[in-house]
Amino acid sequence: MVNDIIDVTALHDVKMKKLKEIHDERGFVKHMIRSDSPFFSSFGEVYFSFTKYKVIKAWKYHKEIIQNMTVPMGNMRFVLYDPRESSPTFEKLSEFILGDDNFSLLQIPPGIIYGFQSLSENGTLIANCINSPHRPEESVTLSIDDDKVPYKWS
Repeated sequence: MVNDIIDVTALHDVKMKKLKEIHDERGFVKHMIRSDSPFFSSFGEVYFSFTKYKVIKAWKYHKEIIQNMTVPMGNMRFVLYDPRESSPTFEKLSEFILGDDNFSLLQIPPGIIYGFQSLSENGTLIANCINSPHRPEESVTLSIDDDKVPYKWS
């Protein structure tokens, strides 16, 4: 439902939605995305990224790809920066935690620079459903200390 979309990111075109979890004595099921969701545009690829405790992976952005990320295991700090001059949130930062403590779907549109850091001792797992197959020439990686992003990791 569109009403399930929550705006905790405060960046234009970035969306977040609380996701359904089902827990019982046998384990759990965590939902991510459905083809009838307002977050879904098309299927390109799903991949998983594991990050060790306290490790930072930053900075990156996509020129065309829409990302739909969730953190099914552990907790991850996300930092997003909007460098898009035409955006109403140009040059704004947003920081938040996704994962066990906030199981949500995060949609990152093209052009938003992002990075993340694992906050869980056993590491953190990200699931990412993108709207077209990954092409290395389509993404841009920046140095963790690039001056383009006004954020310093602690």
